Amino acid sequence: MVKGNGIKLLHVIAHSAGLDALCGDIGNAYVNAYTTEKVYAIARLEFGEENIGRIVIIRKTLYGLGTSCTQFHDHLSDTLCSLDFLPTQFDRDIWIHLGADGKSYEYICTQVDNFYIFSKHSKLVMEQIQSIYTLKSVGQPDYYLSNNYKHNAKG
Repeated sequence: MVKGNGIKLLHVIAHSAGLDALCGDIGNAYVNAYTTEKVYAIARLEFGEENIGRIVIIRKTLYGLGTSCTQFHDHLSDTLCSLDFLPTQFDRDIWIHLGADGKSYEYICTQVDNFYIFSKHSKLVMEQIQSIYTLKSVGQPDYYLSNNYKHNAKG
């Protein structure tokens, strides 16, 4: 879980470096990861008449399981690593990546299934994430992690 001070610090960095900011919310996030818990259910009619009474093994994380948040965090971390982002020492939920120009950095901060991108090419980074996950909402935030945002002509 990214710290509130980390978000504020990223805004200062983004403003001074001229970075764009976009945020997003991953839809049905938990079912992207696998669970380490041993979970099963007894099949009912929704699994088909031929399967009623059979044991169904749950392999994906589900909302409400004790380790789902951790399992999804690990899955999202692996995804960000595959995009060449590295977690910072300041906050393990703030990720950094050297931009394509070799001079500027791109940042992503994560809060469970919400994320915030700070980059000169934030739309491109968003498209990379969107190619992996289904996103519920994308754009400039009005509110993010206890911070209210107001936009004016200067941004």
